[in-house]
Amino acid sequence: VRSFTKKDTPLPVILWRIAKRSFKLFFLGLFFANRGRIDLYLVRIPGVLQRFAITYFVVASTAALATDRDRRGADRAHLCAVASDGRVLRRALELDRSDGRAAQEREVADAVIALVAAVCEAG
Repeated sequence: VRSFTKKDTPLPVILWRIAKRSFKLFFLGLFFANRGRIDLYLVRIPGVLQRFAITYFVVASTAALATDRDRRGADRAHLCAVASDGRVLRRALELDRSDGRAAQEREVADAVIALVAAVCEAG
């Protein structure tokens, strides 16, 4: 996962590669454990490679999701609501990163409350 983050690989690509590698490990183990015959009545699943595959998938996916990445571009929030008369109300916010996450969340919460109030007045 560390090599992916160094290369700025997008998260969906990282998760896809993790799933693909886990799938390959699982079915390689299934193939070797059953000596190349895949008979659904006699398939032995809890082999070593299958356990490695499942463990790798869980650990690597968790690491990929929990790893902090450098954020690029502005922090934005887009809000949309439909009034009872059919009008669509939209708000777009560009948030200042230097304010910190708590201040950004407060600003978005205030915008949501203002949008709900505008929808109630419009209806």
